[in-house]
Amino acid sequence: MKKYKNNYIKGQKIGELAFVRRYELGQKRDSPKAYFLCECGNEFITRIQSAKANLVKSCGCKSNEFRTVASTKYAPPERTESGIKKIPILTQGLIDRFWNKIKNTGNVDDCWEWQAGTSAAGYGIFNVGETDYIATRISYNLHYKKDPLELCVLHKCDNPKCCNPNHLFLGTKSDNMKDMAEKGRSNKGEDVNTNKLTEEQVKYIRLAYNTGAMNKSELAREFGVYHSNIISIVNNKTWKHI
Repeated sequence: MKKYKNNYIKGQKIGELAFVRRYELGQKRDSPKAYFLCECGNEFITRIQSAKANLVKSCGCKSNEFRTVASTKYAPPERTESGIKKIPILTQGLIDRFWNKIKNTGNVDDCWEWQAGTSAAGYGIFNVGETDYIATRISYNLHYKKDPLELCVLHKCDNPKCCNPNHLFLGTKSDNMKDMAEKGRSNKGEDVNTNKLTEEQVKYIRLAYNTGAMNKSELAREFGVYHSNIISIVNNKTWKHI
């Protein structure tokens, strides 16, 4: 059995959180983590060091408090109850790196386009440690001091690469779908010009997964898409018309 330097007991207070049990590490170099009990009764995982230093004080039930200090690549992304990644607290170095990836014209009416890597849908991707975040969500958070959380960040300009906070606004998923329909972007399957996959490839992915020939990670590598894209395909959340 693995031995730990500190043997915490269930219910012991670490910072403002109650210790529940250790989280078994996958690798020796991983930062020690544990299950903690929040004041609201929700159980979640976070770094022990973050709890001791009072960097994490809740499971996310406290407004804007459930964030991780993103000064280290080992900081795990904190998530909402439905799995949405919360925007981390960014160091000044990370904030500077973020804005350096955007072409700011100085005119609030212009689109400030993302100059680095993008998702399959054309949205900017900003990396914090080993975690990717959508650039528009970071931009909105930095400008308006509010984490979008469960809401979508929509564009007034209809330009996915635009990170000008003056062009961004919040909406529900229904608002997003309505906005897409009104702007003529609600195409399906291969008609979506940002899709990397064809209908035949999607059929192959589902067949390969359902028969056990390939797992989700293997399929993601094979077709050069995100693991989340494969999950959505095999669960029929996308490409529903096939």
